Amino acid sequence: MTTEIKNWLEKEYASAGIKDLQIDAVMGAIKEALKEIEDKELFNQRLNVSKNISVLMYKESKSVEVHISIDGVLSTYELFEQESREMKTFIVPFQAEEIVWNDCIARVEAESKEDAFMKVEQSIKENNPFADFNAEWDGINTVTSEVIETTKYGIGDEYNCTLEDVKEVNNLETTITCSAFDLLRWGKDGFYEMVEQNLNGVEVLDMKITPIGVSGSEVIFKCVPTEYQR
Repeated sequence: MTTEIKNWLEKEYASAGIKDLQIDAVMGAIKEALKEIEDKELFNQRLNVSKNISVLMYKESKSVEVHISIDGVLSTYELFEQESREMKTFIVPFQAEEIVWNDCIARVEAESKEDAFMKVEQSIKENNPFADFNAEWDGINTVTSEVIETTKYGIGDEYNCTLEDVKEVNNLETTITCSAFDLLRWGKDGFYEMVEQNLNGVEVLDMKITPIGVSGSEVIFKCVPTEYQR
């Protein structure tokens, strides 16, 4: 969005024959103003960033209006839509204490691993992850009043639940049906190559392999990549 704002300001000032626009200073002031609006929730009201330029941010859409007002010379504004942000689903591990400490996970919608981790960390400080997220306790969904009222929560190095443990949820999975002889013949590399072929060339770095059935003398394996490159 900032690039679009910069280009628009330069075009409008040039069209009006104004040559003294200090664009770097103006853009710095606009960025600070937008941050102040979000931090202090000053939405839906214009905030001056210079003598002739003001900005307004709408609360719901986060769209930004930039206004130019130079008496007798130029009076205009432009609406800039917020760039769409791709949200991903992450699994964030944490600990919950009910008599003993237990491993738990929360499924969190966020832009990055860092954002997902911070959301769970903040939830633990202010409320609880079972209420805020689709969390699981020992594999069972436990959104109950007893858990919410009595459980203690922990995350971070002390609880062996760090940023490095956060995993992105992906929809990649396939099945491989093979015999024990095939496994011996392929080895690990050959097995991974078979999975990558099924996944249209996705490079699999690590995956979870689970036997899910038997077909004659062959075993059916469910393969879900946990680390991969497209």
